[in-house]
Amino acid sequence: MLELLNLGVFVLRGINMRQKCKIYNLIIPFLLLIISLAHAEIFYVDNDNSCPGTGTINDPFCEIQLAVDTASDGDIIKVASGTYSELNNYGGLKQIVYIEKSVTIKGGYSSDFSEPPDPQSNVTVIDAKGEGRAIYITGDISPIIEGFYITGGNASGLGGSEWGDAGGGIYISKATATIRNNNISNNIASVGGGIYLDHSNSIINNNVIFNNTANQHGGGLLIYYGNPTISDNTINENYARFNGGGLDLHYTSAIIVNNDITKNDTGWGGGLAVYFSSAIIKNNNILNNKADREGAGIFVWECSPEIIKNTIKNNTIYSTYGYSGGGIEIEYGGGKIDGNIISENSAYAGGGIELDHSSPIVSNNVIINNVASSSGGGIRMYVCSPTLKNNIIADNQARTGSGLDIMGSSPNLLHNTIARNDGNHGIYISKVCSSYSKVKLINTILVGHKIGIYVNNGNEVTLEATLWGAGDWANEVDYAGDGSIDTGLYNYWADPMFLNPNAGDYHISEGSGAMDKGIDAGVDIDIDGESRPYGEGYDIGADEWMPPLCEGDFDGDSDVDGSDLAVFAEDFGRTDCNQPNVLPCEGDFDGDGDVDGSDLAVFAEDFGRTDCPHPMD
Repeated sequence: MLELLNLGVFVLRGINMRQKCKIYNLIIPFLLLIISLAHAEIFYVDNDNSCPGTGTINDPFCEIQLAVDTASDGDIIKVASGTYSELNNYGGLKQIVYIEKSVTIKGGYSSDFSEPPDPQSNVTVIDAKGEGRAIYITGDISPIIEGFYITGGNASGLGGSEWGDAGGGIYISKATATIRNNNISNNIASVGGGIYLDHSNSIINNNVIFNNTANQHGGGLLIYYGNPTISDNTINENYARFNGGGLDLHYTSAIIVNNDITKNDTGWGGGLAVYFSSAIIKNNNILNNKADREGAGIFVWECSPEIIKNTIKNNTIYSTYGYSGGGIEIEYGGGKIDGNIISENSAYAGGGIELDHSSPIVSNNVIINNVASSSGGGIRMYVCSPTLKNNIIADNQARTGSGLDIMGSSPNLLHNTIARNDGNHGIYISKVCSSYSKVKLINTILVGHKIGIYVNNGNEVTLEATLWGAGDWANEVDYAGDGSIDTGLYNYWADPMFLNPNAGDYHISEGSGAMDKGIDAGVDIDIDGESRPYGEGYDIGADEWMPPLCEGDFDGDSDVDGSDLAVFAEDFGRTDCNQPNVLPCEGDFDGDGDVDGSDLAVFAEDFGRTDCPHPMD
């Protein structure tokens, strides 16, 4: 350590004060980290050792709590395989491990504590046996828990939340804990059966959260205030009686990312429920969850989360008294629903999405093969004013409004593809009490229905630049009803020429009747993030057709010509493309580390093209 400090002094000689300040800001945190690691002690725990033990590798503590009591902030506790069930009453509560220090506790060790730990082979269990919580963490601390099976927790009689008993497996209050690489299963509480986070910015990463139960809310996990990150977890087969089978969020800006949220069950929000929160819900697989009331995949109440690039599939409202939102239900909220695949969900109403008194931006989604036994196979809107942009709404089923059921609402629909929804109408427009619908559709593909759009008396719809289909994609009737229907100046009856609709691919192909027929609706990208317009005008629908990318347009001037050939020729014959510390190979199209005949064939195929597209990054 002294040598490091002397080196720092030497480096700072001859440097002006401003430079010194900058270097201090870089060096001091690094030195503090080294100092903390240098002073960290390691304690060992093995319940096969005689009690109490001294915590050394040759005489481990027999209980985890003994090691926590002895440790200081920054220390590490290594725990050998076995089952740890020694209850304590710290804090006037009941738990196996009570933590109010920034310690690291790692399970998965063999009895000789060899590195690295292997939690799969050396199963290390914290089992409360239904007599209290497994782990309780409190205070302004940053502990790390990893490599354990955490089970048998029961928060009955322990309180901890405004709803009562909280956090059967793990309870975290105000701490910024890291909970990673654990199996958290078969725990029970009133709220937060597996984990309860109270005003916590914790990181919950790469855990299996399985088969936990909440008698009220948050079967797998409940978040109450704070800004935690919940990432890369498997949250599976948890149950809550009322809200949030997998997760229940309240007053939080949590980031929920890259999780598998599957087969959870509750009343509202089978996969997750979101209340009064600005959470980001991104890149999750939300699959096979169920709810007996609303929002089988996601339920949102009075808030505006961002629901981005998730796969929300095969979620079900299953009871006879259940109602709406097979994939997503938003009530009295807003936010963003963007870039999701929402498919094969089912409900009485709103098979894919139910919007109730809510006005989110719904964009760039594929909403396909959802089922509503009553209305709104793809989307149902109830007294709201959302914006729908660049969505594919296809092959959904319902008696009324198989694609969209719009009730007492005034949505703005821009560049949507609404195709082959199975029922009486692609779009059905009606009132709710004295609230009439006033709907605007611009640049819409509306094809393959019994009735394309039906407008009831007193309601209004204005369309502009609509492709109504032809041949196999013609509607039996394009529009009907006693309401006001203004089809605008630009209407087209032609084949949309979808690429592979039977496989769910509703991109258009070259020659589509949608190409260059749209108007400027202020939408400058399409469902794939490619720029609009390409060619002579805007394409109608969610997709803007572009020719295939040019592999050989190295200089980005939209053609493959002699200047690109010169670049390719310079690389031709190289075999070091994947080697470190060498210039990259422009012409290694197949990524095999060399530029050879196979790459030449790719270049030759594009040589001479003058139509190379440049989609947005």
